Amino acid sequence: MSVRLLSSAVIAAAVVVLGASDAVAQSPPVPTHGAPARGSDEAEALQKQGNDLAKKGNWEGARAKYKAAYQISKTYKITGNLGLAEVESGMYRDAATHLSEALQFFPTVVDDTLRAQREQLEQALAAAKEHLVTVTVDVSEPNAEIAADGVVVGKSPLARPLFYDPGGAHTVSARLDGYLPNQAKVEGSAGNSQHVVLALARDTASAAPKAEPKPEAPPQSPSSGRAFHPALFSIPLVAAGVGIGAGTYLRSAAYGQLSNLIDNQYFYVTHGFGNSVNCDASSPLTVCQYINSNKQSFDRASAGAEASFGLAAGMLAVTGVMLAVEARNDDPARRPFHPGWFAAPLVVGTVALSAAAGLHAASAKHGAQMADGAVGIYRRSGAAGCDDPASNADCQANLSVANASDTEGNAALGMAIVGGIATVATGIMVGAYFGLGANKPSDDKAAAGPPIIIAPRLGANDRGVNIGGVW
Repeated sequence: MSVRLLSSAVIAAAVVVLGASDAVAQSPPVPTHGAPARGSDEAEALQKQGNDLAKKGNWEGARAKYKAAYQISKTYKITGNLGLAEVESGMYRDAATHLSEALQFFPTVVDDTLRAQREQLEQALAAAKEHLVTVTVDVSEPNAEIAADGVVVGKSPLARPLFYDPGGAHTVSARLDGYLPNQAKVEGSAGNSQHVVLALARDTASAAPKAEPKPEAPPQSPSSGRAFHPALFSIPLVAAGVGIGAGTYLRSAAYGQLSNLIDNQYFYVTHGFGNSVNCDASSPLTVCQYINSNKQSFDRASAGAEASFGLAAGMLAVTGVMLAVEARNDDPARRPFHPGWFAAPLVVGTVALSAAAGLHAASAKHGAQMADGAVGIYRRSGAAGCDDPASNADCQANLSVANASDTEGNAALGMAIVGGIATVATGIMVGAYFGLGANKPSDDKAAAGPPIIIAPRLGANDRGVNIGGVW
């Protein structure tokens, strides 16, 4: 590819010198972008040396001079000449970068000379891009740090595209404080171009402002964003389980005392204590004292069972209220299943345990009625007891009351078993709800989509274009 040499100044008639003449006119200082003005004389001298080497076809030597001048003063002329020399040296990626930079900072006021120079840079850039993969990058957030193959190239929005050598995979990444980083892999053949969009999602774990740190603040809890710490749900659930267990045990004790009442009615009434049967006597062996002792034990056990089942029902109701509050405050994206699923075991368990408490209250009432009936039989019939024809009907009625108490107690036990199963099911669901939900991302994290890579499109074939000379 031939390259024609341009002088380092612009002729007074504003015509581009193509290297045929060494006569130059003094031009005003050229503004720099990001470089101090104090080294402009040294940079101009290095550029002139580069021009001289370029005239002789020593492009590698010219490139070294332009690069040294570029380190001092990044004028569009020095940057453009560096890019032209890099094209001739086969350093297409560096050439495309510097030519794009020169075009970005090219003067906005254009005359014929500047217009010719700009066209020269654009043709050289097109020629360099034929050897590269051109990637334009868009980032969803401004001021994100963008890196190409791990090297920071600027912040979003990028004013210029990125250039990669063809063959093999390359990466483009973006990161910004308070957001999760994102990156994309780029592959393509020479002359292709791609468009990459990197979506950055807010990092909720580090969303707190860093400008005013709070050293004394405790580490963020895993339950962040929840109305209750998951461990708090164990309190009502464990209390419900204890209530069910205690109620079941006390129900068994009450059943034993009810059996004793039935036995005492028939054993002592049938066999009696001879002439010593007297419910008004103070002897500890009187039948009525045995019956009253059984009644007191039965009443205590029944009251305990009733209270225990009632406590269990109340604790399940408390769990339901806590879950309802939690469902109104937690992040829907973190839910492993809909909170409405808790309704089934909670309603069934609460109703069953409430029924168990009610049935045991009825059982206790009938048990006490049976004990009082047995005492009445003794007081009326004495030692004859149920053998007394006058008391026979009362004994049968009393036995029916005892059977009703037993039936109600057994039904209460069945309801308690149902409530226990519902409580265990609720506990398992609570564990799953918070255990699985802790590993799910929030809405912000879920919004982080994969990098968007628009299908490559083939670039124009401009090989062989005469890019002109250096200035």
